[in-house]
Amino acid sequence: MHEEVGGEESSNQDQDSVILSSKAVDAPEPGSPKDPAKKLCGYLNKLASKGPMRGFKPRWFVYDERKCYLYYFKTPQDALPLGHIEIGDASFSYDLEGDEGQFEIRTAGKEFILKASNRQVMHYWLQQLQQRRWEFSNSRGSGQRDSWLSPTFLPSTSGLVAKDPGTHTHTHTRIWAGVLFVIEYFLTDAVGEINEQLGMLMETIQAKDEVIIKLSQTPPPGLIYLYLLFQDILQGYKSQNKFLNKEILELTFLRRNAETREKTLEAKYSALEAKLCQVESKYLVLLQELRNPVCSASDQSPARDVISRLVEDALQVDNSDPAEQTIFKPHPVSEYDVFGFKTMPEEDDEEEKLVAKVRALDMRSLSLTDQEVSVGVKWENYLASTMNRDMVRCPELKALMRSGVPHAHRSKVWRWCVAFHTKKFRDILAPDYYETLLGVARDKPNPASKQIELDLLRTLPNNKHYSSPSADGIQKLRNVLLAFSWRNPDIGYCQGLNRLAAIALLYLDQEDAFWCLITIVEVFMPRDYYTKTLLGSQVDQRVFKDLLSEKLPRLHAHFDLYKVDSSLITFNWFLVLFVDSVNSDLLFKIWDSFLYEGPKIIFRFALALFKYKEEEFLKLQDSMAIFKYLRHFTRTILDWRKLMSMAFVDMNPFPLRQIQNRRTFHLEKVRLELTELDTIRQTFLRQRDTTPSDARTLGSDDDEEN
Repeated sequence: MHEEVGGEESSNQDQDSVILSSKAVDAPEPGSPKDPAKKLCGYLNKLASKGPMRGFKPRWFVYDERKCYLYYFKTPQDALPLGHIEIGDASFSYDLEGDEGQFEIRTAGKEFILKASNRQVMHYWLQQLQQRRWEFSNSRGSGQRDSWLSPTFLPSTSGLVAKDPGTHTHTHTRIWAGVLFVIEYFLTDAVGEINEQLGMLMETIQAKDEVIIKLSQTPPPGLIYLYLLFQDILQGYKSQNKFLNKEILELTFLRRNAETREKTLEAKYSALEAKLCQVESKYLVLLQELRNPVCSASDQSPARDVISRLVEDALQVDNSDPAEQTIFKPHPVSEYDVFGFKTMPEEDDEEEKLVAKVRALDMRSLSLTDQEVSVGVKWENYLASTMNRDMVRCPELKALMRSGVPHAHRSKVWRWCVAFHTKKFRDILAPDYYETLLGVARDKPNPASKQIELDLLRTLPNNKHYSSPSADGIQKLRNVLLAFSWRNPDIGYCQGLNRLAAIALLYLDQEDAFWCLITIVEVFMPRDYYTKTLLGSQVDQRVFKDLLSEKLPRLHAHFDLYKVDSSLITFNWFLVLFVDSVNSDLLFKIWDSFLYEGPKIIFRFALALFKYKEEEFLKLQDSMAIFKYLRHFTRTILDWRKLMSMAFVDMNPFPLRQIQNRRTFHLEKVRLELTELDTIRQTFLRQRDTTPSDARTLGSDDDEEN
């Protein structure tokens, strides 16, 4: 939509006109080298609307290369744009006999008449917009770009699975745009020379017109014939030009209709694929229910053979050369998800594999829903509004973080979160601080290095980026942990830090992952959270039990009745932020909120996980059954939106001050208990040392018999 807020423009105005007049365009003089990487922005005047309010108003225009949009703002300091123009499907024109600097941009159902301060600036804008449109068109195709028009930029460094957002649509090559760009380029670079030649041509034409007028008064027969022939030829060119213009407009209209149909079909395809995943998930559950009773009836039963073949087909993973299906086979699930985690267990347990595939299909179905797509659109709009400034903490960003960051933008957003929380550290340190720590780690032995090496391959063995010594994440993980151990010698290395760093490395480069670890340990978590005593971790378990009693009293009483200690499970949740405890897609959504809001998020989601399955827990009437369910129940939770609602709505109010006060209260109690335990231990050691050696000699059964 092309609309302005505040009543200046309306989405139902079909032919809204726009004029841009350049006041302070940061543009090079025509003829100077063009820098494709430079932002295209500047002031231009815009015709606001039709009717009595019609008039030129200054607007600040900024080009967004990711979407090929030309956004316009009231001032350069504004965060939200008044509207935008879709340059990717636009056409440009200007009238030599019109106002100086005036040009038009036409898009689907819209006509924007724009005006620059002079013809020179107008040419600059037109040729730059044509250049950007050409580059955007090529980027949506095979990825091959004309080196003369579109220099290739090196991708920025990012994490192991992070990808820059891309546009995946069909190619619509604009030959006319390239031709017009070349013409405008040379015209602009030779403005002075052309003006001089134009003056000479005008004088020549005027002289010829005078001769023609004189001759027309007494035209000889031959000249009349030539004049009529010239008129016929001219009329032919006019007719041809009119036809070609009409043809271009019609082809453009047909192409836009095809694009609309394509988008509609893509939406229908996503909906159908989501429904198919749901059907196949139910099919696998039914297959699992039928398999045992039918197959146990008889070893030679035909049903046993059929179900076995169905199970074998259903457990196939995606590969480049799939086997021919003889019976109905659900569409295969990839061996690894987008984060690099294995989707199917390695063991040969068919029941476990069936459960894993059901879970993968259900997650695929959820990811294709309209609600998930709308989150991506909201993020696109937000990031477009911040393209010329840094992100800032605000309610809008907080709500977006709680809805989850799209995979394509997670690297950028996490990097910003980490930079925000560690700014106070990094501002007083040298830019090469991380490299300096790595240099120290290479030159000096570290007491923590041995334990780090032992834990590297045990960090995330089910993730392909850490599954072998040659995996691309192992060396990066080693570097981050060694650098951290030198920065925090009082901690050195604690089991759990490796998993935190490994998750960070999936979306961040080494240095940013290092600072992400600093954010968690030094900024978010209380002191002594990752020390040998794990004092802070023990305190948080008591705080969580208080909150469980307050927010979920029935479940808390149920655990007390059967003497179930929930901290046997939740302790690990808090220590490694749910790594290996929840499904990967849910894990990264929790991390999105955590990196923005801090440790309160852990309490929210820990409570929400229990609330999600509260009724199932209350049905269990045996302590062993409850504990067994505790070990795996989080893996059955897939609906992110339902869990999010429980965490951020059902758990309210949830003040941070309440958590801090309870931490202070329980910290004193735990310290007192640790002091008492230490006293008991010291007393025992003294008694053992003062006891005679013969009194501590153990007797054997033979001695007793004798």
